[in-house]
Amino acid sequence: MPINRCFFFLLLLTPNLALAAPPKIGLVLSGGGARGLAHIGVLRALEEQHIRVDAIAGTSMGAIIGALYASGKSTDEIEHIALTMNWSQLFADLPPRDRLSFRRKQDSRQNLIEAQLTLDDGIIHLPKGAAKGQNLQIMLQQLFANVSDVTDFDRLRIPFRAVAADLATGDPVIFEQGSLATAMRASASIPGLFAPVEINGKILVDGGVANNLPVDVVKSMDVDYVIAVDITTPLYGPDELDSVIPIIEQLTTLLTFNQQKKQYALLGPEDLLITPDLGDIDTADFDRAGLAIRRGHEAIMAQADKLAKFATSEPVAPRQADDFEPPVIDAIEIRNDSQVSDELIAAQINQKIGEPLDHRQLKRDIESIYGYQYFESVQYEVVEGSAGNELRITTSNPSWGKELLGITFELYTDARAESKYNLGVNLITQGITRKGGEWITGVQFGQDPAIRTEFYLPLDYRQRTFVRPYASYGEESFSRVENDVIVARYNIEETIMGTFLGAEFSNKAILGVGLEKRHGNVDTYLGPDPGKISFDDRIVYGLLEYDTLDSLYFPGRGSFAHIRFDGVDPDIAGVADYDLLTVSLTHAVPLNRHSIVFEGKYQTSNRTFVERHLQPALGGFKNLSGLHKDALVDNNLAYLGVTWLYQLNEGSLFQLGLPLYLGVSIERGNVWADRKDMRLDDMILSGLLMLGVDTPLGPVYVGYGKAEAHESAFYLQLGHLF
Repeated sequence: MPINRCFFFLLLLTPNLALAAPPKIGLVLSGGGARGLAHIGVLRALEEQHIRVDAIAGTSMGAIIGALYASGKSTDEIEHIALTMNWSQLFADLPPRDRLSFRRKQDSRQNLIEAQLTLDDGIIHLPKGAAKGQNLQIMLQQLFANVSDVTDFDRLRIPFRAVAADLATGDPVIFEQGSLATAMRASASIPGLFAPVEINGKILVDGGVANNLPVDVVKSMDVDYVIAVDITTPLYGPDELDSVIPIIEQLTTLLTFNQQKKQYALLGPEDLLITPDLGDIDTADFDRAGLAIRRGHEAIMAQADKLAKFATSEPVAPRQADDFEPPVIDAIEIRNDSQVSDELIAAQINQKIGEPLDHRQLKRDIESIYGYQYFESVQYEVVEGSAGNELRITTSNPSWGKELLGITFELYTDARAESKYNLGVNLITQGITRKGGEWITGVQFGQDPAIRTEFYLPLDYRQRTFVRPYASYGEESFSRVENDVIVARYNIEETIMGTFLGAEFSNKAILGVGLEKRHGNVDTYLGPDPGKISFDDRIVYGLLEYDTLDSLYFPGRGSFAHIRFDGVDPDIAGVADYDLLTVSLTHAVPLNRHSIVFEGKYQTSNRTFVERHLQPALGGFKNLSGLHKDALVDNNLAYLGVTWLYQLNEGSLFQLGLPLYLGVSIERGNVWADRKDMRLDDMILSGLLMLGVDTPLGPVYVGYGKAEAHESAFYLQLGHLF
């Protein structure tokens, strides 16, 4: 009996092997852009092998996937995010065009460079990255909304660490506390693609620069064994280094490999290194997410025998996040150090006090605020304040100052009669009033020199009403062509001074009235009636514009309408006042990568006399494309066109490839002296076959137009069509 008691006592003191705690497993997930989506398959396979992850350390995309898992999202949820995410939009700065304010939509018709340059103290500044990362930040805040109150990463479902790099020193920066969304934004700030993130006085970029496979980090998290998953792009062979792009990629990869070798050396004999075979999946191939996920899963399953020692009979998936109940907002605080007022920002926030946070509406509101382009960034967070849950909106003053510099460029030739080129520079000075007023000045050089200046002066903080005084001087030359022969040349020299009082409805339309004074002359310097005719007009006009197009040049959906009615008082003896009505309509219907674009134009006058500088014209690219530019000029115009557009490629996330479109147009139109003579059967039939490329410098078109009577034209055009 004493022996039995001793044996029982020893059993109590000695851990039973069957009840021994399973080993703690640390998981390391490397960065690698779209290749990093393989980590989703890795996590699913580890669960299938009954391997519980006790700590995660990741870099860049590895950090994002690891953080989603550590915060309680299931592998199914993470895969759904990867497969449905609009990745291209994340790598853009502005919201989609149809969500911009109407003012910014008008800018897009004049400033062709999407990533505008900035001007500060007379010095032109390039952006810190191709994108400032605003859309990425908002996406991350939404993904991690359920843990927005967690600032200690050890309190997540799985303890977690992320790695970024200090741009000043090159040293790794380990995130173990703070905002999880902001930590992910820093860890994934690919140099050159995203602007760096400043946190606690440090300028941070993608952690792959300093430690792309943070084995040392996870080993410091009290784990017994390490599973490291490396999805880094393999080095190119000598025969593949045949252009500048693979050479640059090779240099970047070499920088990563050198520090990665040091991390390999930290793996012990019982640790496991897994390198999924991702083949030719590139860092930008987000459209191949499904394949990357499968390859990650296959890589783990192929190591099932080696992984068996890590298996446990206990539940392995992290405890799923509870159904997230949005916090009830008790107060809204604006933290704004920009040149515009807090009231302008607050006027865009539609969140109601005393109601749960509406994440979807808040995202739209943040997009609207950022879309003004007054701020370097616009962020939000919910914090515990003296009044309860406080929605805090934080804007940062742009580091480049108050000036935006836009560039326009037009190059046109029809390969028959003449070419035209113009280069324009537009300077926008923002924040001249607390309500967001702007001063816009533009200068154009080339065959149609011009200078213009205007003020945009909102009358309320929501910018629903505004006054726009403006003045311009310009010259425009054009030719009349008959049977491929130039029979007359004209030059219009015009000075315009005016003001417009308008109202904006949502971000879709404006309506207003204006006054204009137009003075100048029309010079006919080649033709049957050479000479100069002066004009001095007073015009009262009404204007309605509607714009929901998703793209200005290659629309896939949305509509555009421009309706203007002019009452003209010409200062010409014996000439009565006359009216002009101008209507332009565009409507795009999406069909996957196809779209059908319907267009129509109608201009008419109540008189048979309209001064030459106000007469409408037909002829040119997408304007009866078989005819020379402005070949038909008269008092009244009608035009109908339908274009089929097909995107031949998906483009490239990093702008190394550009969207390429094939288009076919059928067009009908004509001009008449008297609108009583306008008839459908009198309209000229024309067609166009074109290729178009959407570039950062604007659209590039190559086309061939064919019209009745054997008229034809070949086009090369760079620039906008407005």
